[in-house]
Amino acid sequence: MKRLSVKKVALLGVLTALSLLMFIVESLLSSLVLPGAKIGLSNIFTLLSLFLLGPIEAIILVVARTVLGSVIVGSLSQLMFSLTAGLVSVIVAIIIYILAFDKVSIIALSVLSATIHNIVQTAVFCLITMSTTYFSLLLYLVPLGIIAGALVGVVTQMLIKYIPKSFAEKLL
Repeated sequence: MKRLSVKKVALLGVLTALSLLMFIVESLLSSLVLPGAKIGLSNIFTLLSLFLLGPIEAIILVVARTVLGSVIVGSLSQLMFSLTAGLVSVIVAIIIYILAFDKVSIIALSVLSATIHNIVQTAVFCLITMSTTYFSLLLYLVPLGIIAGALVGVVTQMLIKYIPKSFAEKLL
């Protein structure tokens, strides 16, 4: 396994801290249309991690943010929903990134990730509660995921476009 350079670890730490900060700030704000529905601004840093550092680093960021965020916010019961959905959505994003990045925009990748996150989180909740009734929430969660994913994708795309490549190269 390839070792991470000190610069990569430092940048991953900064992206993780920013992602965690957004996670905490969003947890303090009221939910969107449905309880627990959030924009997912912390995913901006997940996508940045994927594009700037690589797939493994994006997974590390998701795990660290989810675990630390759940501990800080005091919602350990939500950890099983968030961690499962976060891992599945980032793995799907990584697969698409590796196989078809030149054919898929950052925005589309973000929308796909957000939608998958909502579907997986709902499925885990249905498995735990042993009730398929909650799948009906997807009628609301999928459109919200599309909108939130598009917003996160646009912001990420702007950041990648406007962060000078020379700056990113110096960091790495």
